[in-house]
Amino acid sequence: MIVLSIIEIILLIGVFIWIYILYQNKKEKSMRKARIVLISMTILIVITQFYIHKTILNKKEIIPASQVDTVAPIIVLNGEKEVKFRQNTRYIEPGYTATDDQDGNITDKVKVEREKVADDKYDLRYSVTDSAGNKSEVQTRTVIVEKNLEKDKSSSSTANKAGVIYLTFDDGPSLDITPQVLDILKDEDIKATFFVLNYGETKEYLINRIVNEGHTIGIHGFSHEYQEIYVSDEAYMNNITRLQEKIKATTGITTKYTRFPGGSSNTISKKYSLGIMTRLTQRLLEEGYKYYDWNVSVEDAGSSKTKEEVYNTYVSQLSKSRANIVLMHDFTKNNKTLDALRDMIHYGKENGYTFEKIDDDTPMITHGVNN
Repeated sequence: MIVLSIIEIILLIGVFIWIYILYQNKKEKSMRKARIVLISMTILIVITQFYIHKTILNKKEIIPASQVDTVAPIIVLNGEKEVKFRQNTRYIEPGYTATDDQDGNITDKVKVEREKVADDKYDLRYSVTDSAGNKSEVQTRTVIVEKNLEKDKSSSSTANKAGVIYLTFDDGPSLDITPQVLDILKDEDIKATFFVLNYGETKEYLINRIVNEGHTIGIHGFSHEYQEIYVSDEAYMNNITRLQEKIKATTGITTKYTRFPGGSSNTISKKYSLGIMTRLTQRLLEEGYKYYDWNVSVEDAGSSKTKEEVYNTYVSQLSKSRANIVLMHDFTKNNKTLDALRDMIHYGKENGYTFEKIDDDTPMITHGVNN
């Protein structure tokens, strides 16, 4: 805003009066001089106002040294600095409080970073910065994951499930393939597992049909885009919880079975977050999820281009000495797998295999983590 001084206003009024008197007396030559004077005054006022305001805007308030905030905030951890919890259970944060002499309670600004120390131990590092840029001392809480009998149980379960085939389908549901897959499974009296992606209203009936016909529904993810889901731990967890909540809203079931896009052994995640798969595989177990990779792949999203190749790849990888988790896909236009499915089931039945869906007793077949 331009604020004219009293002197500038008086001068402008004087010039306007002068021009008016000259106009009344029809003194053209003097009026030209008056106009020049008016224009010059206007330019001078504009320049003066510009520098005045520039000075005001650039002027910085000098804060006395006695008022400069140099005191760092303080974080206080609730509970013990070393806590233990059982594997496959959810870690419950005991809590913390952060206070600053100027900003007051700044607990909501605390950052918590997780650092792996060993396979069964990690540190939680708490830090906070106040509005003046002062950083607190980092407080550390050590979390110890107590092993339970899950691994022994899994090994025993694997032995008990020798010769069992778990048919699993990723990346559905699709309107063209999934209904026909369900029809074949119903005809053959086979239960399978579907690791689904996000779906719209037109596919809700397929989600309900999967559940109502006795199959297991699992979480593949709200999205399958690697650059979105593997950019951070929270991005991935949000990717599965969003779909988990949607499945519950559709079916009433809260599923805890999941499969990583690309599998837990994927290396593409290194492009987006180094070490993320190591962190996520542990975190899923801590939060009560079970994740499943596979030990049989029909390569229907890769090298297998025909139903014969799908079938032969499947047969060549089966083993009666273990549980067999078979990776397939029911994405749209995947007719090669659809066309091979009935023959794959017949082969299993005719050669002494049994078929089951994934449930709490299913051994957690996983790959080695490479990131």
